[in-house]
Amino acid sequence: MKLLPLLLQHLQPLVQYLIQTQLGVPVRSTQFDPLDIRSAQPGVNTRWVVELCTTADMTKAIQSGLQAGTCKLVFYPHDDITRRETAAYINYIEVVNAHAVIADSADYSVCGKLKTRSFQRFMPLATLKLS
Repeated sequence: MKLLPLLLQHLQPLVQYLIQTQLGVPVRSTQFDPLDIRSAQPGVNTRWVVELCTTADMTKAIQSGLQAGTCKLVFYPHDDITRRETAAYINYIEVVNAHAVIADSADYSVCGKLKTRSFQRFMPLATLKLS
Protein backbone atom coordinates (compact mmCIF):
# COMPACT_ATOMS: atom_id res chain seq x y z
CA MET A 1 0.00 0.00 0.00
CA LYS A 2 1.33 3.41 -0.92
CA LEU A 3 1.75 5.78 1.99
CA LEU A 4 0.99 9.10 0.25
CA PRO A 5 -2.62 8.32 -0.81
CA LEU A 6 -3.34 6.96 2.67
CA LEU A 7 -1.82 10.01 4.31
CA LEU A 8 -3.72 12.40 2.02
CA GLN A 9 -6.97 10.59 2.75
CA HIS A 10 -6.58 11.64 6.39
CA LEU A 11 -4.93 15.03 5.84
CA GLN A 12 -7.46 16.48 3.42
CA PRO A 13 -10.34 16.59 5.95
CA LEU A 14 -7.91 17.97 8.55
CA VAL A 15 -6.81 20.82 6.26
CA GLN A 16 -10.43 21.62 5.48
CA TYR A 17 -11.34 21.49 9.19
CA LEU A 18 -8.47 23.83 10.17
CA ILE A 19 -9.49 26.39 7.55
CA GLN A 20 -13.15 26.30 8.51
CA THR A 21 -12.55 26.51 12.27
CA GLN A 22 -9.66 28.99 12.38
CA LEU A 23 -10.85 31.31 9.65
CA GLY A 24 -14.57 30.73 9.87
CA VAL A 25 -14.95 30.48 6.10
CA PRO A 26 -16.58 27.65 4.16
CA VAL A 27 -14.29 25.57 1.93
CA ARG A 28 -15.57 24.47 -1.46
CA SER A 29 -12.68 22.05 -2.16
CA THR A 30 -9.10 21.17 -1.27
CA GLN A 31 -6.53 19.45 -3.42
CA PHE A 32 -2.99 18.38 -2.59
CA ASP A 33 -0.38 19.50 -5.14
CA PRO A 34 2.87 17.50 -4.80
CA LEU A 35 5.31 19.96 -6.37
CA ASP A 36 8.33 17.90 -5.32
CA ILE A 37 7.03 14.96 -7.35
CA ARG A 38 5.98 17.03 -10.38
CA SER A 39 9.29 18.89 -10.48
CA ALA A 40 11.34 15.74 -9.74
CA GLN A 41 13.32 17.77 -7.23
CA PRO A 42 13.36 16.66 -3.61
CA GLY A 43 13.04 19.46 -1.11
CA VAL A 44 10.60 21.54 -3.15
CA ASN A 45 7.71 22.53 -0.91
CA THR A 46 4.36 20.97 -1.68
CA ARG A 47 1.10 22.85 -1.34
CA TRP A 48 -2.64 22.61 -1.00
CA VAL A 49 -4.92 24.26 -3.53
CA VAL A 50 -7.96 25.48 -1.63
CA GLU A 51 -11.10 26.72 -3.32
CA LEU A 52 -13.10 29.10 -1.16
CA CYS A 53 -16.63 30.29 -1.83
CA THR A 54 -16.20 34.05 -2.18
CA THR A 55 -13.54 36.64 -2.84
CA ALA A 56 -14.12 38.00 0.67
CA ASP A 57 -13.32 34.54 2.09
CA MET A 58 -10.12 34.45 0.04
CA THR A 59 -9.11 37.91 1.24
CA LYS A 60 -9.70 36.86 4.85
CA ALA A 61 -7.58 33.73 4.36
CA ILE A 62 -4.75 35.70 2.75
CA GLN A 63 -4.74 38.30 5.54
CA SER A 64 -5.07 35.82 8.43
CA GLY A 65 -3.05 32.82 7.36
CA LEU A 66 -3.43 29.50 9.10
CA GLN A 67 -1.75 28.09 12.19
CA ALA A 68 -0.92 24.38 12.00
CA GLY A 69 0.99 23.40 15.10
CA THR A 70 4.05 25.65 15.20
CA CYS A 71 3.86 26.45 11.48
CA LYS A 72 2.23 29.59 10.13
CA LEU A 73 0.79 28.80 6.71
CA VAL A 74 0.07 31.51 4.17
CA PHE A 75 -2.48 31.72 1.39
CA TYR A 76 -1.85 33.14 -2.07
CA PRO A 77 -4.33 33.76 -4.88
CA HIS A 78 -4.01 30.91 -7.36
CA ASP A 79 -3.83 33.36 -10.30
CA ASP A 80 -0.74 35.01 -8.76
CA ILE A 81 0.96 31.65 -8.30
CA THR A 82 0.17 30.64 -11.88
CA ARG A 83 1.54 33.95 -13.20
CA ARG A 84 4.78 33.56 -11.22
CA GLU A 85 5.25 29.95 -12.29
CA THR A 86 4.59 30.86 -15.93
CA ALA A 87 7.09 33.73 -15.76
CA ALA A 88 9.69 31.44 -14.17
CA TYR A 89 9.13 28.83 -16.88
CA ILE A 90 9.45 31.42 -19.68
CA ASN A 91 12.68 32.64 -18.08
CA TYR A 92 13.96 29.05 -17.93
CA ILE A 93 13.14 28.52 -21.64
CA GLU A 94 14.95 31.77 -22.54
CA VAL A 95 18.04 30.61 -20.64
CA VAL A 96 17.95 27.19 -22.34
CA ASN A 97 17.56 28.86 -25.74
CA ALA A 98 20.40 31.30 -24.98
CA HIS A 99 22.68 28.39 -24.03
CA ALA A 100 21.75 26.65 -27.29
CA VAL A 101 22.54 29.79 -29.31
CA ILE A 102 25.88 30.21 -27.54
CA ALA A 103 26.77 26.57 -28.12
CA ASP A 104 25.67 26.82 -31.76
CA SER A 105 27.60 30.06 -32.27
CA ALA A 106 30.75 28.47 -30.86
CA ASP A 107 30.67 26.01 -33.78
CA TYR A 108 30.90 28.98 -36.17
CA SER A 109 33.58 30.88 -34.29
CA VAL A 110 36.57 32.19 -36.14
CA CYS A 111 39.78 32.99 -34.28
CA GLY A 112 37.97 33.14 -30.95
CA LYS A 113 35.35 35.63 -32.17
CA LEU A 114 31.74 34.56 -32.46
CA LYS A 115 29.96 35.21 -35.71
CA THR A 116 26.57 36.81 -35.37
CA ARG A 117 23.64 34.72 -36.52
CA SER A 118 19.97 35.47 -36.45
CA PHE A 119 17.92 33.10 -34.37
CA GLN A 120 14.42 32.69 -33.07
CA ARG A 121 13.94 34.28 -29.70
CA PHE A 122 11.57 31.53 -28.58
CA MET A 123 12.00 28.02 -29.81
CA PRO A 124 8.65 26.22 -30.19
CA LEU A 125 8.21 23.96 -27.19
CA ALA A 126 7.58 20.92 -29.34
CA THR A 127 11.08 21.17 -30.81
CA LEU A 128 12.93 22.04 -27.63
CA LYS A 129 15.52 19.39 -26.90
CA LEU A 130 16.93 19.23 -23.38
CA SER A 131 20.03 17.21 -22.70
